Amino acid sequence: MIYKFSPRNIEEMYDTIRSIPEPVFVAVYMSQVTGEFFMDEANKRIFDEKNVEYDLIEEIDSQSVRFFYADPSTVECAPYEENIKAFVLAHSSDAIGAVCLGVDCEKGFSEDLMVNGWQYFHWYVPQNDKKFLWRLFFSKDEAAEFMGHFFAGFEAAKKWIGELPGTLTPPPGGVTLKLNMKKPKGDS
Repeated sequence: MIYKFSPRNIEEMYDTIRSIPEPVFVAVYMSQVTGEFFMDEANKRIFDEKNVEYDLIEEIDSQSVRFFYADPSTVECAPYEENIKAFVLAHSSDAIGAVCLGVDCEKGFSEDLMVNGWQYFHWYVPQNDKKFLWRLFFSKDEAAEFMGHFFAGFEAAKKWIGELPGTLTPPPGGVTLKLNMKKPKGDS
């Protein structure tokens, strides 16, 4: 579950966050649009134990945002999935999914980054210096186009698209999936 909330005393909330010793990970995220905050179940438990006062605005099913891990190294983010979903919803409550693309992989997605840069974000795993690149999606069609372009042929990607909320609207003439991967040298 993801919780949208408003702290009654923002300074007290931040003091509590700073008082939690490592390695416990505590992070809440504020929407730059509404000013409301988002937190995951683990952070809510900590706030409740520490008696942080807040007004609960909404409980959001964490399954409303689906994640796909495109690279095996990105599974390091999995233990923080609920917290990342809180970040995603704070960034845009309209997001339906996000794909974790990899570590320091911006070059491979440079054209899309130039056009859709606001849909990308970086996530640092606590106590790790790896910078994971993520991309947000707001419709099933958008996700299918992106995944078809970069990950065509991956059955797991097709399955993930099928699990996203909404329906696919194929363009006139059908869907053409392009594979944007270079062939290894020596392959013909």
